[in-house]
Amino acid sequence: RAAEQSDLSKSTDIVGTLGYMAPEMFRGETCRQSDIYGLGITLYELLTKQYAIERTSRHVMIEQITHGTIPSLRRINPRIPRDLETIILKAIAPDTKHRYQSASELASDLHRFLENRPIRAKRVSLLESLWRWSCRNPAVASLSGLALLLMLALGISLAVGFERERRERKRAESTAQLATNALDRLFDRFVPARLHTTEVSGAGDGYAEPILSRESADLLAGMVQFYEQLAESTGEQEEFQNKAANAQRKVGDIHRRLGDFSSALASYQKSLHLYQQNTGEANALIIATLYNEIGRIYRYLGQQNEATLAHKRAEKLLEATLVADQEQNDLQFELARTFFLKVIQLRPDQLGNAISEIERPSPPDGSMPAAEDRIQLQQAIDILENLSKSDQTNPEYRYLLALCLQEQLPAEYVRSTQDQGKQARALEILETLVEEHPHVADYRQAVVKSYERIDIRRVNPEEIDENVIGRLEQAIQHASRLVSDYPTIPEYKISLIHAHNKLAHGLDKMTRLSGASNEIRTRHDTAELSLRTALRLQKELTLQFPEAPEHRLWMAKFEAGLAEILYKKGSETEAISLLKSAINILQLELKTDPHSYPVYRELSGATEGLARIYHHVGNEVESWIMWDQYDQLMEDFKQKFPHAALPMSDESHSSRHGGLHPLQHRRPHRGPNRPGPPRF
Repeated sequence: RAAEQSDLSKSTDIVGTLGYMAPEMFRGETCRQSDIYGLGITLYELLTKQYAIERTSRHVMIEQITHGTIPSLRRINPRIPRDLETIILKAIAPDTKHRYQSASELASDLHRFLENRPIRAKRVSLLESLWRWSCRNPAVASLSGLALLLMLALGISLAVGFERERRERKRAESTAQLATNALDRLFDRFVPARLHTTEVSGAGDGYAEPILSRESADLLAGMVQFYEQLAESTGEQEEFQNKAANAQRKVGDIHRRLGDFSSALASYQKSLHLYQQNTGEANALIIATLYNEIGRIYRYLGQQNEATLAHKRAEKLLEATLVADQEQNDLQFELARTFFLKVIQLRPDQLGNAISEIERPSPPDGSMPAAEDRIQLQQAIDILENLSKSDQTNPEYRYLLALCLQEQLPAEYVRSTQDQGKQARALEILETLVEEHPHVADYRQAVVKSYERIDIRRVNPEEIDENVIGRLEQAIQHASRLVSDYPTIPEYKISLIHAHNKLAHGLDKMTRLSGASNEIRTRHDTAELSLRTALRLQKELTLQFPEAPEHRLWMAKFEAGLAEILYKKGSETEAISLLKSAINILQLELKTDPHSYPVYRELSGATEGLARIYHHVGNEVESWIMWDQYDQLMEDFKQKFPHAALPMSDESHSSRHGGLHPLQHRRPHRGPNRPGPPRF
């Protein structure tokens, strides 16, 4: 039904809501002024309480946007201040040259308006001409203005002065309230709350999560200061400080969704500081929620001790508050969420965890949670079961319950009947939520994680069947929709990448069992296509996050994985090229971080694989060169990690369950006539 709405873009359009897209976007152009136009349209609708672009047919809407036929704000509501109208009209000017050239210019004019100072954006009128003249002749203008003010002052009586003061105070309060409402609704539009049932289920078919960008986050972060200025100008310090704290939290939410964890952490910490500065009693739920968000970010950044400390602070605060009243559902829910966040195991499809997941050894119990973690998970489930029974209309209770049930499952593979029942129940809950709320992206993302929850590297080939492959294909289908709908959210792209990677490895493992040659070829073709897709998307992430080494490491892994499939299909030339590329990436990473176990692991695997392919194609010289590089890597590794096990690639691990790997034939012995460089 959402696709039938005229104000939404189609899958083939530029991503965005049609009514908020700038004219130049329909010419295939986009720039920073495009974001300013969308913000201006949002402010226009908040002030006039009606659409700037009438919701008719797409053709008519596009014509209105490109021709700039938007009514004046004061024509709709004469009480809107002229300066505010001028600011917004400049922000939504059809021509980018007539718009603000940067978000800081727009923020500066809004700042001037709130302080009752002249704004920079004005109509060219008689008064404007007079003002420009005064700027060119400041001395004469100052004297003239002073004389005029003295004459006016002499004509004002004391009685009129009192009335004027009353009106000015009322006007200032009205302006402050107008600005506050506009700011509140602006932040709510970019970061809509989803914790209350009415905000989700009440939204109906029109509910849609916003398209976020770094420009939006930076713009909103710059507007937080307006709350602080309003607090100073009105004297309502406590009210506006709380609003500033709430705005900082929402800016942190945006940064988190965009994968900018350092900025998210800074925003959450600023929000917490503002709340704690308040002289009034701090809201325990808000403070605990902030502690949990800070803990979640610390975990993404690999700072486990800090993460645990933050979650424990949230737990202590919530439990102390619940002593007085056990029936506070919001506090009970956040306590369950605290237990969940404390024990959740991050996986490769969760940002910030690529390297830690690569180097994490396989636990003997199949990655089951520890005893203490299992206790806290069960506590969370018990709370959520009770909440779901008491309020069956709140989707967030069911959502977190499904996540907790999934966290009880082994990460490697669900084998027991009891675990299969939990898995089926969690998936049923999540699929129902997606059906009820198709535009809540987090619900669909949870379905993706449920379908692809399998450690394909550590599963026996005989355990991989069409059911496993079907689940991975379902994960790809849902993740592809998320990436299409929300292209700026890296978490969804990462989920799609790893679903493709798992599908490719699953199909490859299935070929190690007996099967017809045409069936093996078909599976390898599908695996190749999935790995090429994963590699393409991973390259996009590497460009998007050039400072993150884990994305380059995954790109090298995917190149090596694709090389393995191509080698099995007989495409040795491209396989060699991919392995060379992977080795180059990993060698650069090793120079940056000489003590990285995961880099040694992947580099040794790629080097060994290339040596064996060279041997297979008869290039013994290059083969022995690569073997020498491999030996040197092993010697360096033993010196740097004397007590660690030798690094072993995923392919080496998987060969335990499927016989000798094609790239792992026994290393040839060097005879007297064996070609290759001498051994030292």
